[in-house]
Amino acid sequence: MEIQEFTQPQAFGRNIQELAASTATETASVRGASLTAYGLQGVKFLGEVISAAKEEFYFANFAKEVTAEPGTSQVSIPIKQIQMTDSDMTANTTGAESGGSGAGTGPYANTVADISFTTYNPLTSVTATILAHGFGYALRRFDMHRNVLGLLNEARDDIGYTMGTRIDQTIAKEFGTNDGLTFAQSGTRGAIQLYGGDALGDDDLTTGDVLTTDLLADASRYLKGTENWYRDGTVGREGTMALDTTVKKNPWKPSTAEPFVLFIGVQQEATLRKDSQFVNAAEYGKDTVVQTGEIGKYLDTKIIVTTHVESFAASATGPDNTTVDSGLSGGMTRCILMKSGHAVALVWGMRPELRVQEWAISDQMLVIVWAYYDIVILQSDAVVCIDVSNA
Repeated sequence: MEIQEFTQPQAFGRNIQELAASTATETASVRGASLTAYGLQGVKFLGEVISAAKEEFYFANFAKEVTAEPGTSQVSIPIKQIQMTDSDMTANTTGAESGGSGAGTGPYANTVADISFTTYNPLTSVTATILAHGFGYALRRFDMHRNVLGLLNEARDDIGYTMGTRIDQTIAKEFGTNDGLTFAQSGTRGAIQLYGGDALGDDDLTTGDVLTTDLLADASRYLKGTENWYRDGTVGREGTMALDTTVKKNPWKPSTAEPFVLFIGVQQEATLRKDSQFVNAAEYGKDTVVQTGEIGKYLDTKIIVTTHVESFAASATGPDNTTVDSGLSGGMTRCILMKSGHAVALVWGMRPELRVQEWAISDQMLVIVWAYYDIVILQSDAVVCIDVSNA
């Protein structure tokens, strides 16, 4: 994620503000822990910060990115719901070479009067509504003046990562608690829901219903196939698997530019690393481009480990809206298999911009980041959700 930075004169063209920040960073927040010292015994203060762990983009690396021009409040993204094939149309054939055998009036004296026309209706659209998202710190110049650390630089670094984390976690939630997906149902193509073990819902997961290589193979099969499998419970999210014979889904295929990607949590990583079948198959060639968090490739699928996938404790409401069993020690996680570039879009009105603003009347420096964006699901049948136990 690139963040453009503007100092106060660049961004605003004036030097004095007459309003103070409503929430300032107090001295107690930046002075560190108290210590005991003696005047004749030296104390060294190390001017280097040992940083906390930083999150990066994981889901966003595989979303379709769209940039809107200034003055745009909404973006309508055309979607081809399904690729029309021979089975969707009525084919007309001629009679023998010497002429048609029927009483038709067409150019080949067809066995029907005229060619049969098919309604062309695979197109629809989704709409992204761009909104502003922002964070800010208020730092006292007096505190920065007498602090051994570069507080301003640390604040700029942290606030940029905060925005990146917010965006990536919001993408992950579109596949879960934000209910962005349409799940496959009878007559409706959509995301397919799988569970670990023989569970039929998040409320049915038990210890041992973990992510396995067999489950990865099943998920890949459902993503590649045209069969519209759905759960017979509430809106296709839980219950027994059933095959819908009224519509077909898109047969997604992985490619170098738009691969299959599976997002898993750290608990699922530990499980797979103990599986010799996965370890032996997940080795890379020399020229492979490895993405952030990627631990291997299995069955044409990139495996990405991230804490941004949604996890749920025992007794919590799971992503399928059932209640996770109270006895499920360690809880559960929703893993996401998707066709990159087709499942979700990140629509930018303005990419993250970092501004440093002086508030002279309060002797403060304000560090602010703003981004204008929206996140929308494109094609739900490009997603397979896999809910598994963490232990």
